[in-house]
Amino acid sequence: MVIIFLLVNIQLVSATAQIGDILIYNGDTLQLHSYPLEEHPNSETIKEMFKIDNLSTGCYRNYIAQWEIIDKELYLTAIYKPYTEQEVIFDWNKAFGATASNKRVKASWYSGDLIVGKGKTLATIDIGYINIHEEDEVLTLENGTITNTKLYDNSSTYQSPYSQNFKLLQRYIYQNIDWDKLPLKDDQAVSMIVSIISGNKQRKVDDVKIIRGDQDIYSQEAIRVIKSLPEWSYYYQRGKEIFDRLTFRITFSKQKQQEYNKQ
Repeated sequence: MVIIFLLVNIQLVSATAQIGDILIYNGDTLQLHSYPLEEHPNSETIKEMFKIDNLSTGCYRNYIAQWEIIDKELYLTAIYKPYTEQEVIFDWNKAFGATASNKRVKASWYSGDLIVGKGKTLATIDIGYINIHEEDEVLTLENGTITNTKLYDNSSTYQSPYSQNFKLLQRYIYQNIDWDKLPLKDDQAVSMIVSIISGNKQRKVDDVKIIRGDQDIYSQEAIRVIKSLPEWSYYYQRGKEIFDRLTFRITFSKQKQQEYNKQ
């Protein structure tokens, strides 16, 4: 089980999911969510040779590497600037020595798993930089050579608009509060911090916690309304459920009641 925490105060705070490297594999161009060049023993020295100044939050590596599987062996075949098709020119022989041939070098330094995303992207979880595809193929390598492969079906993943659009979530909550049963006064506002964990396989909310606020009629109403949401996100990747936590504020007041009654 993987748990990722996302803290939100009034509105969603968004990071940027990382763009992957490129892998050419069995004739397809796929997203690679492993970074073999980062594992090279001289990676920092090598990256200085193609230093790129336009740092992107969506690509902390500040480069996109292109890899290719040839006869079960992994080769680095190009380096690109992030979000462009502009190839970076550098001295391959100086970077990789005698192992480089015609701008191609076998990743003989790399042993471990390569995570290859296949099909369309079903969900993006910003905190944690996770992209979930319809399928993931995990290639196990030993010194740059594939020794095993395993395919995972992630198709049960679902990303609800309520968890991605805070205004939509906010509107549902405030429009479905039973205001008549709450003892509100004109000059009174009751606020609390609530937390929702990603939904279950039925895409429903089943875990709501009051982080800050009394366990009284207001918190009970907050929990009731949130659990009545028509749907919620469910994340499943490579045989594991992934849970993220959305935390935000709910305010009970006459002003909120009037504002959302108008809508």
